[in-house]
Amino acid sequence: MKKFNLLVSVGLYILAFSVISYYFVIEYFVPINGFNLTPFDRLVLLIAGCLPMYFAARIIHQSSPNHTTFFYKFNLIVWLVIYLLTLATLTLFDDYSYRDNFGEFNHYISRRYNFIPFNTIQTYMSKYFDGYTSFEVFFYNIFGNILALMPLGFLLPLIFKHQNNFLIFLLTTLAITVSIEVVQYITISGTCDVDDVLLNTLGACLVFLILQIKPLKSLVHKLFLSQTSLHHSETDSMNE
Repeated sequence: MKKFNLLVSVGLYILAFSVISYYFVIEYFVPINGFNLTPFDRLVLLIAGCLPMYFAARIIHQSSPNHTTFFYKFNLIVWLVIYLLTLATLTLFDDYSYRDNFGEFNHYISRRYNFIPFNTIQTYMSKYFDGYTSFEVFFYNIFGNILALMPLGFLLPLIFKHQNNFLIFLLTTLAITVSIEVVQYITISGTCDVDDVLLNTLGACLVFLILQIKPLKSLVHKLFLSQTSLHHSETDSMNE
């Protein structure tokens, strides 16, 4: 039975990496003419790639509990890498937002930065409510920025114990989002906007704070780290 479970787990990991590799190959390395995944399509494809890894770890947990922590941790690290790669490609080289052709961004030369807090947010809100822009554009630029870094609030505290400190997590999130904005400015692949920093950080911190609620935190640790209680986790941390 253990051999069968091991074979199933290996098969699930192969399936996961095949789907994820397919995503990056068709999107960024060997693109297919006329084929362009929407943001929703990409999300579905990446989730479809990550889910087999989770179930593989669950199967390993049932047959060999002593090795469970390693595989759960491995999954989380892989998910973080996939997320960061996806975030980098979407913010710098994404053809869906015309970032793959820097010549299209000449119009940013005179207005590719904003250092006035809430200026961009107010502009998009005014344009949307006055009927000058669509809901899709409004949602993508406001709520899209809130959603963009939300996975950090889930992944970083699980992978790195020191990220459970809110101040450290906040500084890490700020460093990541500021770095993205600076690179966008340097490469002319987008605007350098303080409102993007605020919205990105807000989304990540919301998830962080929600998952600090004890019942939710216990559930997340049980599901993704195979730890039955926070007390067990804290004891292990102290022993280390």
